Amino acid sequence: MCKILPRIKILADTEGITIGALERSIGASKGVLSRAISNGTDIQSKWLQALVDKYPQYSAQWLLSGEGEMLLKDDELPRTPISEENIDIETLPRIPFDAAAGSLSLISQCVSVNEGERYPVINRFPHYDFTIMVKGDSMEPEFHSGDELACRFIDKPSFIQWGRPHVLDTRQGVVLKRIYNQSDSILCKSINKDYGDFEIPKEEILRIALVVGSIRLY
Repeated sequence: MCKILPRIKILADTEGITIGALERSIGASKGVLSRAISNGTDIQSKWLQALVDKYPQYSAQWLLSGEGEMLLKDDELPRTPISEENIDIETLPRIPFDAAAGSLSLISQCVSVNEGERYPVINRFPHYDFTIMVKGDSMEPEFHSGDELACRFIDKPSFIQWGRPHVLDTRQGVVLKRIYNQSDSILCKSINKDYGDFEIPKEEILRIALVVGSIRLY
């Protein structure tokens, strides 16, 4: 079997999508990847490049050779300046970090949030649902105050990528932290060691979104 095929399946599983959905996301015809996985045959290089372009949070070195870490570190995520070249007319919400509790849940239900703004979609990012501006220094050096984070809602608990930065919509407001699973709560860790850990009861969490990209305006 082509050695890259199991890693393509791992990528799809990590994203929480089927191989068919993965094919559609890169513009491939139905069966281009699934037949290769079933039959152990090679796939065209253009589809490998399409995977790298569509899912830049995954290491191209890992995908092609199996070497190194699967996911890029936070400071290796694409940081793309806003320009006419990388935006489309489609827009998504930008949420202020101090938005009222429940704001992200309203967005996920397609309800307008008064204090939110909408900005053109940044096409070079993987799929995301909203952006949010970082406030404070608790997540430095990966994320600085003023950075804009692209975030994708997590629809099932099994899709949460524990240990990676997520945005939590809680009954007390919005939280940006690395998260870890506990029995009845979620452990929240800052990247900046000057800030201590804390737990949030799962019943207090309304929505969870994974950070999939960031922009730094220098």
